[in-house]
Amino acid sequence: MVDTDFAVEFARLRHLEYLARQHGRTEAELSADGRPGSPCFHEALHTASCLADALASLARNAAVVTDPDFYRLAHRARENISNLFRALGAADILGDDQPADRIGADERLISAEFAGKDNRAIERRISYLTQEYLSKIAVSECGWSLLFRDPSDGRFWELTHPYGELEGGGARRLSVIRSEDAAGRYSL
Repeated sequence: MVDTDFAVEFARLRHLEYLARQHGRTEAELSADGRPGSPCFHEALHTASCLADALASLARNAAVVTDPDFYRLAHRARENISNLFRALGAADILGDDQPADRIGADERLISAEFAGKDNRAIERRISYLTQEYLSKIAVSECGWSLLFRDPSDGRFWELTHPYGELEGGGARRLSVIRSEDAAGRYSL
């Protein structure tokens, strides 16, 4: 069976649509769940590792080694899964080089909390937004909060450390702040 790139991509998109329907989520939400550093991504990396080990073992099995056709199939399968494992591993090490570079109009809070979240990906996104996208306006008197402006819609965003009393400053929180509140807190 020969699959063209077009046929493979069509099958992938149909499967993505099916998963979104099955889980009651949008395709964009599923894509975000699968970013490097996420639990879903780590599950894929672990599964690829297990399969690579299993296929390497299969390729050394006497029943496979003694038959040229079986060996060729096992060798190709091992090679493909090893390539997938290496690609997943490289993406995990590099992290998500393409964090969401804009803030959705409906977003009001971006926060790396403690339980049940992919904190590493969220922290990377907060870092990207505050260093590359948002315009820094002011720093609070205590120095623990920063005020930014979104260049696309003019909203003010405040970067805080709500659990700042914890060692290391705790998780960061980027949230929308009303212009009146920003003026008062940051003496604008």
